[in-house]
Amino acid sequence: SGRLDLWVCRRRCHPRRRRPLPQHRGSGARAFQGADLGLEFTADTRIGRPMGSFDRPRPNRAETRRSGRSLRNVVVALTFLQDLAERLAADDVAVVAAFDDRFDEALAIAADLDDPVFAGTAKPQSRLRVEVLQQSVAAIRDVARQDLGPHLGVASGFNALDGD
Repeated sequence: SGRLDLWVCRRRCHPRRRRPLPQHRGSGARAFQGADLGLEFTADTRIGRPMGSFDRPRPNRAETRRSGRSLRNVVVALTFLQDLAERLAADDVAVVAAFDDRFDEALAIAADLDDPVFAGTAKPQSRLRVEVLQQSVAAIRDVARQDLGPHLGVASGFNALDGD
């Protein structure tokens, strides 16, 4: 936990020049699919599962709820996915800027949440804040699909999480 905090702090306080990922045949497509899957999993499972429905919230279904790390897992996932997305788009300044804006917004919303296990999803006011976080992750995914995918020449398609 301490090492991860130090890594996140160093990355945020002293960002280094983004180097693009090595381009091997098909590596861009696989990395894009990984980023897309990570964003989908974060929005739908890490955040969406404890939200349940408005009539029946399920805060006890939050990932790592018992250890109090549900929100922390979202922040760590978003930090990693930001690094991956920016490396994939390293040679397109506009896409990197779009990702920076969206990720910074999502991470700021997560920092403002005072609910480490999403227990507040049972209360309408707190639920709204968690929904805003989920929507900001969905906005990141939209940037990935609309800007990063065409930049790499790939599109998101079938996904094992789709249940088909």
